Amino acid sequence: MESNIVGQNGVPLTSQDGYYTKQEFNQFISDAENYGVDIVPEFDTPGHALSMVKVRPDLYYKGQILNGKPPEEAAAMLDLSHPDTLPFIKSIYNEYLDGENPVFKNVPIHIGSDEYYGGAEAYRAYVDNMLKFVRDDKQRTVRLWGSLSNKSGATPVTSKDVQLQVWNTGWANPGQMLNQGYDIINIDDGQVYMVPRAGYYRDRLNPQTIYNSYQPNRFSNGTVVNESNPQFLGGMFALWNDKVGKLENGITPYDMFDRVFEAIPAIAQKNWGSDTTNVTYANFNEAAKKAGYAPNTNPKFDIKTVDSTVIDYDFTKGNKDNSKNGYDIGEKDNASLIDGLGLQLHGGKSYAQTGLSNLGPNAVMNVTLTLKDNNGTQILAEESHAGPNKTHATIYAVNKDGYVGYDYANRSYSFDYKLVSGKRTTLTFVTELEKTRLFVNGEEIPLTTETSMPFNTLVLPLERIGSATDSVRGIISSIHVEKGKFVDPTRIDPKTMKITATSEETAQGDTTAEGPIKLAFDGNVNTFWHSKWSKNPPLPYEVNMELAEETELGKFVYTPRQSGDNGRIVKYRLQVSTDGESYEDAASGTWSNTPAVRTIDLNGVKAKFVRFIIEDGVNGFASAAEFSLHSKIQAPRVTIDGLDEELKMAFYLGLITNKGILNSLLAKVDQIQKASGDEKQIQNGVKALVNEIQAQSGKHLDKNYAAQLLEIIAELK
Repeated sequence: MESNIVGQNGVPLTSQDGYYTKQEFNQFISDAENYGVDIVPEFDTPGHALSMVKVRPDLYYKGQILNGKPPEEAAAMLDLSHPDTLPFIKSIYNEYLDGENPVFKNVPIHIGSDEYYGGAEAYRAYVDNMLKFVRDDKQRTVRLWGSLSNKSGATPVTSKDVQLQVWNTGWANPGQMLNQGYDIINIDDGQVYMVPRAGYYRDRLNPQTIYNSYQPNRFSNGTVVNESNPQFLGGMFALWNDKVGKLENGITPYDMFDRVFEAIPAIAQKNWGSDTTNVTYANFNEAAKKAGYAPNTNPKFDIKTVDSTVIDYDFTKGNKDNSKNGYDIGEKDNASLIDGLGLQLHGGKSYAQTGLSNLGPNAVMNVTLTLKDNNGTQILAEESHAGPNKTHATIYAVNKDGYVGYDYANRSYSFDYKLVSGKRTTLTFVTELEKTRLFVNGEEIPLTTETSMPFNTLVLPLERIGSATDSVRGIISSIHVEKGKFVDPTRIDPKTMKITATSEETAQGDTTAEGPIKLAFDGNVNTFWHSKWSKNPPLPYEVNMELAEETELGKFVYTPRQSGDNGRIVKYRLQVSTDGESYEDAASGTWSNTPAVRTIDLNGVKAKFVRFIIEDGVNGFASAAEFSLHSKIQAPRVTIDGLDEELKMAFYLGLITNKGILNSLLAKVDQIQKASGDEKQIQNGVKALVNEIQAQSGKHLDKNYAAQLLEIIAELK
């Protein structure tokens, strides 16, 4: 939130990594009110108060840390014995609650108050004071997190007209809270807490379980509250993003919405008190799907299409969208079409408008382009309102560090690939929920170590090809965008392989989600293979794959289980064989215990049998969300018939600077093409072409581009 408060140390209370202005938040409350929704602002104190402590470091807690927590917790706790603490916190509330048109309009106000690990009596006195301040002095409905059972004591805490959220029955016993006069809300962490991809609590709520088993008036300690009790206000669920700062895991607002919206129908149905015994979950879920999203909203960023193709631009032939959707290029600014070559963008402000907006996962975008140079930032695609705050999606042909990359949800990502000027390249961006991938000429490229995150959703920006500020400098030959899940053409279909494991749990737990080896080859990262829980036999374990035929192998990919770390592989060996009898090592190594995808390069080794050996795993087990084996990629090559087009492209990009030299080179290529079948003429033609390129290198041919041409011609031989 925007705030006027700045500490004497110069630190502002306003968040520096993104915030609502006061006007924006005020309007947010009004907009929500129009739809019957209450926004409940919260400043969580005296715990979880790091932002306040940064402004007033003299107010950090200096006493004993209780509840078995580490001393580091003190950094985010307020010293309740300091005479300035209460006035300082009240001054923050005054900024938003006072005036004729306060920022926080007539909505409930939440004072926080959970997970304070200091003394009980000081805590109770502070909470009592803050409750009365908001309820009596500010005349607002007041709410807090329940902690008064854990922080029991002699100091009284007011309860009249106070709303208390029971988030944990150990911190706030619901029966006790009712007896003490609080109006309670069930937000029991054991039942309805989500922390995305954290490995604790739930990653998602299961709507079917909620529908069939959850009761808003029942708590995890066994307490059941009479539904008609006027002190029982109902139930809620929660999604928390604990993984921030150094613990950041890459979860985006898109991922959060996906989880929240999935849970809402069943939670709402149960809180309305609707009878769910006579309507199956399947029927209910079908009705919920039909209800869909609110009118005139598009939270998942869908685009209307006739079939799976969204756009299909062949810029060598014009502006037309060759899909059935008719999304032809509209406005162009400092961009031009070159017949037979493509859409030329000139850097700076240079773009073409599609008339579209964004496209959410799952989707695939193929772009074939040739850069004039790879200097400075060069944007390939963006939203019209993209900007330096990186809130919106931007795709870079060249980002500030020189890599192909993208910005989304306030994070920047770099793939470990730098485009080469003058070299025609096809980039394939694959978007899936929580995973964005890049393929360059068919070969998958990982994120750089510095920018890699376990989860990295991207919403494709399709509104503008190029940029209003830092466009690509080069020629885009084509762009094709498809909805749906990407199928990697190099992935060897598991159905064509015989797959076995020397250990797999098939008798315990939910074996549709965990255990059998087939779950590591089902294309679903939310299911996983797990070795026997008994550890009998013990490590090492083998996963054996027999292919239908001998194949040149490109890579083996391991995706660790994404929730929890039991069995994550930390030491491995991979062996190959052509006959299933004699094996040789192809790779070995160690991995750290993270959910990051791991790739073993196999460099075209020929094999019909592959043996992956897990030599060590977390806690003595082995597990995998996914394994995939891939054939070797056949890199695209320029043919003699395509060389003339490459030369023309280079001329328009300024890599060949003299029209006469271009025509001379084209004439020599034409001679080689016409000499088909005459080996001597071909050799003489190639020699003449090479000699001219060498003679013009650094003169009328860019030196680096000349070197590329010579490499291409060497391959043609």
